Amino acid sequence: MDQFQQKPKDAAAEQIECLIIANGLKTHDKLPGERELCEVYGFNRMTLRSAIQKLIVQGLIYNKPGAGTFVAEPKLSRSFSDLKSMTEFAHENGLTLSTAVISFDETESNKDISKRLKVMLGSRVYVLTRLRTISDVPLSVETVYISADRFPGLMAYDFGATSLYKVLEEDYHIRIDCGEELISVTYLNGFEAKLLKKPENTHAFFVRSTTWDDGGNTVEHIKSVTRADHFHYTNVLNYSARMK
Repeated sequence: MDQFQQKPKDAAAEQIECLIIANGLKTHDKLPGERELCEVYGFNRMTLRSAIQKLIVQGLIYNKPGAGTFVAEPKLSRSFSDLKSMTEFAHENGLTLSTAVISFDETESNKDISKRLKVMLGSRVYVLTRLRTISDVPLSVETVYISADRFPGLMAYDFGATSLYKVLEEDYHIRIDCGEELISVTYLNGFEAKLLKKPENTHAFFVRSTTWDDGGNTVEHIKSVTRADHFHYTNVLNYSARMK
């Protein structure tokens, strides 16, 4: 077999995507049943089911047991280069954001966090874990590490009701200027799955990010786990800036 030949389930998944586009199906519209799809496209039942499962994992469609398969809501899209807070992102996209503080503690920094925050090993750091929900969908579990020595009194704030970035800017006079992110794929553990209302071991995005202020000082380090069925990351490629 040609190593570049499509697998049957991938070809079937593409056919279903084309069907959705060609027929102008919208969010929550129902797809034809398995029997009809098999008859029209010549799929066998196992190939079709594999293709449907692939598209469900990708978040393009969803299944209601006993009712059928439906077009899913479009995923939220965020640019790699976007340094806006989740509050700003939701507001600019006309979305409703709610935040629940899962835990907010002060502890000693370990080797990894000390290196990322550029503080001495054993320094006091805040560890803030929050569940971010957008338009009633639990989207992300986010843990922020931030120096307690640099930002004394931070635990007095309710970060379920106010933006961390807003507090840093207005009360601590910090302007976040730049950052870096490392995005990979992970599986939800039991704790994350319960908060995000997904089965354990579901695929998700794992993001590590660090931000700096306009003086080049590290502000925070963040670890977040985000549902891949409702969210994706994009990037804009600048052709004029390519290497010559």
